[in-house]
Amino acid sequence: MCSKSNMNNIDKWQGSRGFLQSISNPTFFIRNSIMEKKLPLTGDNALDIGCGLGLYTVELIKRGFLVDAIDVSKHAVEVTRAKIPVHLKNNANISVCPVENFEEKKRYDFIICSEVLEHIENDETAIAKISTLLNPGKNLLISVPFDPKLWSNVDVYSNHYRRYSKESLRSMLENNGLEIKEEFCYGFPLLRLWWSLKARKFQKRKYSSKGYTKNKRGITKLLVSIGNHFLRLTDMFCFTTNFGVGLIVLAQKKENI
Repeated sequence: MCSKSNMNNIDKWQGSRGFLQSISNPTFFIRNSIMEKKLPLTGDNALDIGCGLGLYTVELIKRGFLVDAIDVSKHAVEVTRAKIPVHLKNNANISVCPVENFEEKKRYDFIICSEVLEHIENDETAIAKISTLLNPGKNLLISVPFDPKLWSNVDVYSNHYRRYSKESLRSMLENNGLEIKEEFCYGFPLLRLWWSLKARKFQKRKYSSKGYTKNKRGITKLLVSIGNHFLRLTDMFCFTTNFGVGLIVLAQKKENI
């Protein structure tokens, strides 16, 4: 399960400047553009695991879902609550809770779990719990960082336990009664190169109990902004390679489970 110390680290991270920068980078933009297209148009109830800044919670509510949203970060829960339109407040139940401890008797027609599993030490337990929460024949949309070979201090800084291969994620889902319907590996070619350069930059940073310190030398904000837009335009259409930086899977729970 997600340890208390790691939960505290995640809470600090989501309230930090680094987290806000991470959601403006090209990785977030490309991932989000794919995820939003795979959200169901209509449905009864949904669960957003690791709601973050509430983007998917709000979108699902607007599409008519009654949404339960959970996150281990108090900051994330507060931000998500604030984003719910006043006239739709009754359509959302948002709470601080790791998925392993989520006690809910009802089952869901749709579950989304974006960039969460890598933060959980026992991800098999988490997937097993998620499968029990999903109605048979309904879909789980999940995203994780791809390729263990890309492991770097960026992952350490982000409180990750691992990066995934297609095989490791597929095996874990199938072992819990979830059949993969669609699979997207995004971020090739330029985003992968960007990640490699970012990892090298982090290698040069010093680590303290307060986290990584900034390297005074670096690319200017203007160049970073230009680079981000360029990466978004070139990489957001390449989803079928084995050389991306992120993995998105749409899986359906088998009817006989």
